[in-house]
Amino acid sequence: MILPPALLLGVSLAIPVVDKVPAPNVEQVCEGIAQQGGGSFHDPNIAVERKNCLDSEHAIRDETMVEFFGER
Repeated sequence: MILPPALLLGVSLAIPVVDKVPAPNVEQVCEGIAQQGGGSFHDPNIAVERKNCLDSEHAIRDETMVEFFGER
C-alpha cells in the first residue's frame, strides 16, 4: 500500500515547473498573415503588416512575462 505522504511526493514531482514563458517562433505565421492581406506577393505593405504582427506577438509575450513573473 502506498502511504499518503509518498503519494503526495510523487504527485509533486510529476508537476512540470516552468521558469520562463516559451518563445515560439511566430515569424512564419506572421508572414502568412501579412501575405493574405496583400494584393500580391510584391505588395510593399506585406513587410509593414509582418512587422506589426511580430511586434504584437512580442508585446503579448512581454505582458505575459510581467503577469506571471513580474519581469520582462
